[in-house]
Amino acid sequence: MRKLFLFCFVSSLLGFFPPLEAHIQGSLEGKLSYYHPSDQTFRKIYDDRFFFGIEGSVQTYQYLFLYTSVSLLPSSGQTIGNHYKTSLLLVPTEVGLKYLLPIENPYFDLYFGAAAAPFYVHIKNDSPFASRIRTKWDLGGAFKGGVMLFPLKSEVFLDVFVNYYLLKTKFSDTDRMIGKTADFSGLSAGTRLGYWF
Repeated sequence: MRKLFLFCFVSSLLGFFPPLEAHIQGSLEGKLSYYHPSDQTFRKIYDDRFFFGIEGSVQTYQYLFLYTSVSLLPSSGQTIGNHYKTSLLLVPTEVGLKYLLPIENPYFDLYFGAAAAPFYVHIKNDSPFASRIRTKWDLGGAFKGGVMLFPLKSEVFLDVFVNYYLLKTKFSDTDRMIGKTADFSGLSAGTRLGYWF
């Protein structure tokens, strides 16, 4: 799984995509979003659910962009019942395509996209009834949509977006609870501050 992630990430950085036009447009963005997990147990255990991350995009053909991103969600909480301290680090990455709708509006651009999402999870528990540390790489998916504000008026732009992550894994090789499935899927919504180059 780590080799797959490295291949996807390096390929995107080195330009492993179809021939580009003479003028290549790209962007670099910093992002912040609130995360609402689909799983009710996740929501009960972990309190802080904010993603921090960066994203880069490169034009591949007209309104189609190849993008890659990495986000971090550090969180902590208490186990259900015994209230033992637990902490979580969730790191979803994305390598995919993003399409800007050709509406030619000077005030905003609409876009949507989809990506493969290799992700890393690190869980630390103080509970004596569970493995103290669990780590795992796995492969998920991501879907996004958003609005870029004032995209043609300045090199700097604001992006308002929503992301849906589909992130599920099993800890059968790292946990005493054989076959236990963990669901980290959920919806995130937030803003990005970007720069066109």
